[in-house]
Amino acid sequence: MPDGLTNNSDCDRNSSKESSSLLEKADPPITGKGMDYSAYQAVEQNSSDVVGCGFFHVGCEEKALTFPAYQPDFHLKGYRRVNLWGKDRPWTDTELQVKSGDVVYFYGTGEVTTCPHSNCNPGGPKKLDQLTISSMIGKFAGPTNFSFWKHKSIYTSSLQIWHDGNLQIAVLDWDTYPPPGKYYDDNSGVYLLDIFVIDRDQEEGFNRFKDAILKANPNDSNAKAYLGR
Repeated sequence: MPDGLTNNSDCDRNSSKESSSLLEKADPPITGKGMDYSAYQAVEQNSSDVVGCGFFHVGCEEKALTFPAYQPDFHLKGYRRVNLWGKDRPWTDTELQVKSGDVVYFYGTGEVTTCPHSNCNPGGPKKLDQLTISSMIGKFAGPTNFSFWKHKSIYTSSLQIWHDGNLQIAVLDWDTYPPPGKYYDDNSGVYLLDIFVIDRDQEEGFNRFKDAILKANPNDSNAKAYLGR
């Protein structure tokens, strides 16, 4: 090798070894796109209002879940807490705008009693796992009834979204649609729902956020139910 020149290949090998060593010591890479801080702040600010609370609603849960400190590997597109009352006629606007390809997750507690009326089948007190909720996107897609399943002490469900629009929900109290308004006059009770909107390919980031937000609200009724407390 001529004088004054260095062996670059040796330098490259040494640099590669040092880089590999640093990577081994670094935190595991983040999978998925996550979300930036400004997007996280926007979702948090837009979700502070609770749907379904008013002057005549005694016992309304008026406080939404408190967001945990931002983490870059979180994922969330929208969140809203909704008090869905048995007496609320279709439709209750969740104030969540959804797009085709989104996934919506529901976590809820509570009980609603429907009936008596001639077309009620079946009536009586209903938990969320008794096919009690219907959804509608915007004004053009028809109602979609969906089921919940029980996880610990909370009821959970998910919807794959195929239309763009605002997400609306209602207590299912009809055999044929639309139902007469009087069907809802004799209903009672309320479902408390925490509703989350995500990209369908961002499950990992959402699960990290979901676990963090529930743990950040240990005294909240839905969080306690999810955590089995």
